[in-house]
Amino acid sequence: MRKMKNGRYSKIKGGVASAMVVVAGLMMVPAGSAPAQAATPAATIVKLTQSCTNGDFKGEADLTTTFTPSGEGGDWTTTVDSYRITRSNGQAGGNKANVNLFFWVERGGVGPEVQKSVWSADAMIQDGAWHNLGISGTIANVPIQLKPLYSSSGYAVLSGVAEVKFVFDKSGSDPSCVATKSTNWGRDLSGLRSIPEQVRYEAPLRYCSAGSNGGTCTITSTDTVSSSVTVGAGINYDWITAHISYTWTQSKSVSVAVTSPPLNAGQKFYVYPTGTRHEFSTSAHFFGQRVLVAPGSAFEVDGSLHYNTVDPRAYVWGE
Repeated sequence: MRKMKNGRYSKIKGGVASAMVVVAGLMMVPAGSAPAQAATPAATIVKLTQSCTNGDFKGEADLTTTFTPSGEGGDWTTTVDSYRITRSNGQAGGNKANVNLFFWVERGGVGPEVQKSVWSADAMIQDGAWHNLGISGTIANVPIQLKPLYSSSGYAVLSGVAEVKFVFDKSGSDPSCVATKSTNWGRDLSGLRSIPEQVRYEAPLRYCSAGSNGGTCTITSTDTVSSSVTVGAGINYDWITAHISYTWTQSKSVSVAVTSPPLNAGQKFYVYPTGTRHEFSTSAHFFGQRVLVAPGSAFEVDGSLHYNTVDPRAYVWGE
């Protein structure tokens, strides 16, 4: 145990004092120590143009696809705003074509997890001009994270697909073609900034106080201190910590056996956990856009302790 002198103290690691010395009685809150608060994310709208050909037929479609955050994922709405079917080389055919819409989220190598299908009327025009259509569908509560089917660890690789199928109209069998756009689907973590040797002032472990001026107090305890993560709803703790560190420390057992320096009336002697602060941003992918963007923070305990004497109202929690 390190003896306190002249209002100074040392950071203790496993009962051995380190060289970092700080003046007691003045509590400083490190910049960025307050947990990040996630703002309510807005809907993300992406315009897609898709086309395909089969023989002397060409189909084109303009789509609007929208991701609206909802629950632990989002609502995915896709609309075929307009279409154009062009015939070439004297190709014959009437105006009973189809422009059908399909979109889904799938696991890699497994197939659709959620999907939506919308069929047009059997009356699409094939005159080479653009025509309004407006067929639309929504998949509610699309998941952003899924566990693999055959494993208890990790998360499945997901992708999103928006597909338009053109069924052209001609005498005899009707040819068709499919125009597809795909996107990565799932969580992403970026902008990770890690700051070691931080004190978790906002979560003191223990404190004691003296009954009179010049008195001392003693703290003796064994506690478990846990790491913490502050991030938007719907993001799994294990996923976040795995992306922060391959060797994430979830908790540590710490023993405290320390006597305060002489205290004035009203002063308290605090014990705090120490560790590494992490700041980052989380998001998901949606056809080239980042959605569900939210800041996050974490505190990873390292098993060390920090001691400080605090005057009354030197720091008020929550202010």
